[in-house]
Amino acid sequence: MTIVASPQEALAVPTDVLIDYTGPEVVKGHILAALDRGVRVVVGTSGLTASDYSDIEQRARERQLGVIAAGNFSITAPLAKHFALIAACYLPSWEIIDYASAAKIDAPGGTTRELAEELATVSRNSLEVALEHTRRTRGTWSHH
Repeated sequence: MTIVASPQEALAVPTDVLIDYTGPEVVKGHILAALDRGVRVVVGTSGLTASDYSDIEQRARERQLGVIAAGNFSITAPLAKHFALIAACYLPSWEIIDYASAAKIDAPGGTTRELAEELATVSRNSLEVALEHTRRTRGTWSHH
């Protein structure tokens, strides 16, 4: 195994798999560059959009190469996503609350944004009381 400082260095030598844990602003370019060089990819970066995933899937299929893109490798994230998608089929509305630190670079987090995009494909979120008709009182929301 060879460990190098940049994806460009990794792709300059014969490589079977590129493992990328960089950031959402550069990871898509790294994935596409690897696929163009015939290299499979494992991605551990969140923040890719549905459009990004579509572009990556298209390129991977064209090159007949595998990509594993899991922005969150914990067991709870995919389980929460799976069960939220099932529940969304039966609920008239849903809400995602992201408890990320204010200092977090990608707040709301990439995992949260990915879940929101997936939920939007399963069901349309309909609110009984429009947000503009709500007011905040004592830490809770109420309608008037």
